[in-house]
Amino acid sequence: MTVVTLEEAKTRIDELAQRANEGEAVRIKDADGRELELRPVGTFASVRVGGQWAGKLEVGAEFFEPMPDDWLDAFENGPVFPDEADRDEQVQGPKDNI
Repeated sequence: MTVVTLEEAKTRIDELAQRANEGEAVRIKDADGRELELRPVGTFASVRVGGQWAGKLEVGAEFFEPMPDDWLDAFENGPVFPDEADRDEQVQGPKDNI
């Protein structure tokens, strides 16, 4: 890892940018001791790969069935912050559906 002052970074920015592009951690300290990190913009986005869960997750047909009317009503018309006494029942739903 390379750590340089802000003044030093101003004179070596081309070199520091090249190092960051090659994967080296480059940190720049300002006068207050705070550190900034120099890195390529696309570094983290390029690591993500789609399809990692393909074939590992199964969604049952019941997932696509309509929500029971009392649950739907509680979702659409219920209080934003339910009382503590009512919270367990609203989160778990009616006991006969468990």
